[in-house]
Amino acid sequence: MASSSPFLCGVVEGFYGRPWTADQRRVLFRRLREWGMNTYMYAPKDDHKHRAGWREQYSALESGDLEELMKSAQSNGINFVYALSPGLDISFSDEGEIALLKRKMEQVCQMGCKSFALLFDDIEEQLSPSDKESFESFAAAQVHVTNMMYDHLDRPEVFLFCPTEYCASRADPSVVKSRYLLTLGEKLHPAIDILWTGPRVVSKAISTESIAQVASSLKRCPVIWDNIHANDYDQRRLFLGPYDSRSTDLYPMLNGILTNPNCEFEPNFIAIHTLASWYRCAKSKHQKSRSHVTAKGKIESMEAEPEPEREPPAEEVMQSESKEDSTELKSNNGSEAADIAVDDSTQVGRLDSGTESGMEVEPTNGTEMSDVETEEEYDLQNSLKKAVKAWLSEFARPVSSVGVQPRVVSTVAAAQMQQDVGDAARTPVDGDPVDARGKDENSPKRHRQQDAMKMRVTMTEDDVSLLVDLFYLPHQHGPRAVELMKEFHWLKKHANMSRGQGNQGQESEPREDENNVVCDEKMASAGETSSDTEASEMEDDSGIGVTQSRHWMARAKAFHVSCKQISRMFAQLTDIPNRALLYDLYPYIWDVKEVIMLLDAYIAWLEAGCKRKGKQISFLPEDMEPWIFRGGIAAEMQRLLPSCDGPEGLFSSDAAPLEPSSRVFTVRPYRPEDEALAYKTCLLTGDAGADGTHLYPNYPNLLGDRYVGPYIQLSRDFAFMMEDEEGVCGYVLGALDSRSFYTQYSKEWLPKLLSKYPRTTKPKEDFTAEDVGKLIWRVCAVCDWCYLDFDLRDTQ
Repeated sequence: MASSSPFLCGVVEGFYGRPWTADQRRVLFRRLREWGMNTYMYAPKDDHKHRAGWREQYSALESGDLEELMKSAQSNGINFVYALSPGLDISFSDEGEIALLKRKMEQVCQMGCKSFALLFDDIEEQLSPSDKESFESFAAAQVHVTNMMYDHLDRPEVFLFCPTEYCASRADPSVVKSRYLLTLGEKLHPAIDILWTGPRVVSKAISTESIAQVASSLKRCPVIWDNIHANDYDQRRLFLGPYDSRSTDLYPMLNGILTNPNCEFEPNFIAIHTLASWYRCAKSKHQKSRSHVTAKGKIESMEAEPEPEREPPAEEVMQSESKEDSTELKSNNGSEAADIAVDDSTQVGRLDSGTESGMEVEPTNGTEMSDVETEEEYDLQNSLKKAVKAWLSEFARPVSSVGVQPRVVSTVAAAQMQQDVGDAARTPVDGDPVDARGKDENSPKRHRQQDAMKMRVTMTEDDVSLLVDLFYLPHQHGPRAVELMKEFHWLKKHANMSRGQGNQGQESEPREDENNVVCDEKMASAGETSSDTEASEMEDDSGIGVTQSRHWMARAKAFHVSCKQISRMFAQLTDIPNRALLYDLYPYIWDVKEVIMLLDAYIAWLEAGCKRKGKQISFLPEDMEPWIFRGGIAAEMQRLLPSCDGPEGLFSSDAAPLEPSSRVFTVRPYRPEDEALAYKTCLLTGDAGADGTHLYPNYPNLLGDRYVGPYIQLSRDFAFMMEDEEGVCGYVLGALDSRSFYTQYSKEWLPKLLSKYPRTTKPKEDFTAEDVGKLIWRVCAVCDWCYLDFDLRDTQ
């Protein structure tokens, strides 16, 4: 279904939380103009007179402010859409309620507004008793009022409607069968656009197939209300990543895309900038598939008129600060440290002292419509790179923080903000047990000192890219954030490797060895890591060797470098002239930086463990400071849930029983007479924990021969049986060393299985569980990796 309506592209201020200021919205209008976008929808959920107090008229002062805002949007060629959300408590059949709704919209119309929206999202889908007598359904009541308002306002060029079922997951029972959506499609005036968030409230991806479905039900192309960058549902998250997972092939199937971004204004630069790139590419690719010769066409062709000069408020004017070009970097012991080199081609310093300050100053950043990409395909990485480069100049633009209140994510962050802003990031002393923030009298001797970042330095493109990776998108982390977590997981999992050199009394500092295991800053920045397979290849029969230890220490060093980069970026961020941007970002980056310091300290603690002789010190002190584990009551409650680490996630059967039990289990060594019971237990739990007898009618011992027999025959010292008052109910089987066990298994056990179980001749589509089991033996006969998971297997 191709649309002939003009494509609305811009921003909806539709989040829950503190609304943006008038100055921030004016900056937004200019950015939208420069980036070739055309629409802004005013719909802040926490504006009292937009939602809860929708019946109330605006005061003279409020009306004046809104009118000035509309003029500012119009002077920048931006269509200002005023949205009202009466759905919380409106009585659809009450003539008095309808009169109040008309009166409110008339007031806004008199301010100069020409585009409107009615929103019925996030409300209970039920009618009052009086409304049930007048309307056959909830959808019919909404359609009646919306069509009435559309006619009352003389059918404006843009009129948007947000349904209660505004995404596929809320459509009952489905998008194509929902009576609510079908009623909208049949009865809502065809010129009224309908807002849609995609498959879910926060959609990871929006496909052309899903849009085709909803367009069929609504009998029109929807306008996407995109929550991909919205963060009002989680006060600990911020989304700085690019506009992603929306094909430009959606363009001819939609009437528009409005992004509903982060509650904080300044961090939305990349979200909006990359949406603008998407829009330009999509329009270039599909410009012939949409007809713009309509009554609404002037929305996209409105010529921007220069906005009247406005004197910035006195409190926004910043005093110029004179600072030295460079500052000496001192370490904790007072010695002079090396300067931090910054690439001149990417660094940004303070603007000239004569530059005008305040929110009204808006540089073009080289992103005018004539300067941007014109290719038809949306290149995500290229668009992100351009957005990062453009955003970098915003960090150096002097903007006052007066009147800008940060969204506090952490109580500790709030307390520390005044202390840390403008000062260096604090870095932990590697090797210490945590308290990551300060000294611990019980900590081991510090084996390394990190330099305190006290130098006033500037943000670079790489710093901004790192910041974006740490706060990417709701459903994915940025590449460097993912790499950091992977490396920490690997170092923790293979911590025993760090003891190899220490056990042999050799120096355990990482260095290049005969296998060319090298670790430096390039390794960390490039994300180069060795696989677990490489680590396994360095094992030998003698246990943990020197090569393994060096490999682990090299990767630990790379991890420390990555953590240093984040601390360095934080230090530079606290010194940027754009204090409004800093205060929006600060609570989030402070929180993440502190947790990363904790991870860094943990790896250093593992690393230092191979140097201490005999004395083991706990990483976490008994009297921990409250910032060690973050999140307050919400995090404590979340920890009550079962672990999500296993394959079953929250639905793991390992959760504590709901009913108390007095059963007593005893684990004892395996005895030869236990063989039949062990085989039986294996079969009775062979169907994902349930009885698997029906799966193996011809070969009931097949599972036992695979999972039990090798251990009780070849590794009997590590075989144990579990009993309760009724007898044997489980077993624990393991092997001391997987590689040597498999070698013996291949020579002594596997040949017997190959002769015992005949080759399967059935076609693959007819395989049973028995056939698959017999096939596995054949594969194992020629494959060295099938049984490398033989360490401490346990079965219920």
